[in-house]
Amino acid sequence: DYIPQTSQPGEECKITKTKVSGDTVTWTMHCRGQGGEMNGTGSVTYRGDSFEGKITMSMAPSGMSMTIHTTGRRIGECD
Repeated sequence: DYIPQTSQPGEECKITKTKVSGDTVTWTMHCRGQGGEMNGTGSVTYRGDSFEGKITMSMAPSGMSMTIHTTGRRIGECD
């Protein structure tokens, strides 16, 4: 299963928990980088040759947060 990567250069992210339920994968993650530490959750649901997902990250201590919506589809065989 594919879990989208959210790390930027100079940032280290670790998946701390994953769960698979039917066609949906969920996870929690913790990132460290030059801008501080971030915690987040994500989920991806697969539907045949496509997927749709959402990742939510928050930065301590500023309380800033962001939500990433992602979609994708299979376009052919892997090389």
